Amino acid sequence: MPEDRSHAEAFAVEGSNDVRLGDDDRPVLYRAARVHVPEGASPADAMLIHHGRITAVGRHEALVAAVGAETMRVDLRPYAVLPGMIDAHCHIAQLGYLAAAADVGPDVTTDISGIQQILSDGTPDSTGWIVGRGYVDYALRERRSPTRDDLDQAVGDVPCVIYHASLHECVLSTAALRELGIDDGHDDPLGGRYGRDSTGRLDGRAIEAPMFALFAAAISERLTRGGSDVAASATAHLASFGITSCVDANTTPDELRALADAARSGDLAVRVGTLCRYDDLESTLASAPLEGIPDDVLRIVGAKVFADGGMTNRTAAVEPAYERPAGEAGLLLMDETTIAQVVRKCAEHGIGVGVHAQGERAIAAAIAAFASTPGTGAALHRIEHGGAFSPELREAAAGKSITVVSQPGFLSVLGDGFIEAFGPRRATYLYPFRSLLEKGVDVAFSSDAPVITASPWVGARDAQLRTTSSGSLMNDGEALTAVETLDRYTSAGARSGAPASDVGTLAVGRRADFVVMEDPLLEPAATWTERAIMATVVANKVRFHRPSIQQGLRSALQGSPADRSHGPC
Repeated sequence: MPEDRSHAEAFAVEGSNDVRLGDDDRPVLYRAARVHVPEGASPADAMLIHHGRITAVGRHEALVAAVGAETMRVDLRPYAVLPGMIDAHCHIAQLGYLAAAADVGPDVTTDISGIQQILSDGTPDSTGWIVGRGYVDYALRERRSPTRDDLDQAVGDVPCVIYHASLHECVLSTAALRELGIDDGHDDPLGGRYGRDSTGRLDGRAIEAPMFALFAAAISERLTRGGSDVAASATAHLASFGITSCVDANTTPDELRALADAARSGDLAVRVGTLCRYDDLESTLASAPLEGIPDDVLRIVGAKVFADGGMTNRTAAVEPAYERPAGEAGLLLMDETTIAQVVRKCAEHGIGVGVHAQGERAIAAAIAAFASTPGTGAALHRIEHGGAFSPELREAAAGKSITVVSQPGFLSVLGDGFIEAFGPRRATYLYPFRSLLEKGVDVAFSSDAPVITASPWVGARDAQLRTTSSGSLMNDGEALTAVETLDRYTSAGARSGAPASDVGTLAVGRRADFVVMEDPLLEPAATWTERAIMATVVANKVRFHRPSIQQGLRSALQGSPADRSHGPC
């Protein structure tokens, strides 16, 4: 966990050292090289905070002249202060679970023999399984997914699963299939399928629904052995990137309980809004799992449903069909009528809906469903991902009060697979951020971690450069400026379902959620992933910091432990 009980060597502080940093009874004046204020506001290099909120922003000379002797002064120079980043779509329990899995992704190995070597060196987890994460079929030299036979050669008769980077597919060893009771005679389940070879024998792949079921069961088992620890470590990981709020997408009841336990113990490092799994919504709400927890710490903001699958594994419901393999058009899991029923049911509970929709058919169904439920316009209407947003769909979404929650980091990590699936011409209209904004469609950015890294700085770089890992350009006409990109991770993130809406900008009256870092706006976008995060602060409590944030740093305040009764606030 990030240290917040003692802030020794966290900041350079002027004044006495007898009070804990961020003491609510004492205002704090922060001085920085620059404070990033909303567009149109006067330039600032200081801000005053009291009781977890910003009470003044401006020039240091003016503010220091106006404060009293009781004000603590904290010098953050030469670093800048930015609003805390908001990850509008991630998966906290999955992030915690996969942290211990073997990395078999393209950054580590580019062929199946490399995956086999990693797995053969792996150690089974507490359940006796060997677990891997992050393989990408099109990035492998063999240009295919591993099979059960490949896994068997590596691990023998040990249950083994490796998860595709998209988290819409996995591969199981023979021992794993046997333990799960899945054999060649198994029918494909609703909403998914098992991979088979030319003879009809299972090849080990579980696609969409059966993969989700396996993944949920594995995470549930992990949560029973310490769910609060999973939530704490995963949110601490988010805070290390400068993230102060997030939306946990498709939260199960077990995951929500883990988040609630972490919030009550004060170990939730960032604010969390949740999109609960729709199938469990009624029972979840009836159980009142968040009783006693402030809304601005942990809150149910909506429900999550899936209208289709993923683009890299060709299960997103597209129209026309994928270029490769020719004729494949994906899986439409939920039509307009069904989505509209979900929207109306959620509106009865005063919450919104996030619809996973990647392909054109799924996006069209989501837009039509939101349009057909005008009485729920005050609720949150989100399209998760929105990859294949064609020009016609952009027109259809205009004026519909829809937020597209997208992942620009997919462009570098998964973009080459998108180009292969759609072809280079059609791939130019994938993730059309600028066009959506020009149509008045709000766009919030996120990571979908652990599908890719939780770092918002990878996505921030890719939103500006739109370059794949191989160097292919995916329509630079859709690129955003540096300021526009940061807005998508801050103010737009606040509108998209952050548990506290008054975050995302550094202005008077807003909550004191901010990141101290090397100023990204002074450097080219290509270097943004290299900007050092020095500290992440939530409600004026330090949730992550480096041991020292400047040379010759004097020891800061070491008072009583922080009040941890309600998480970050």
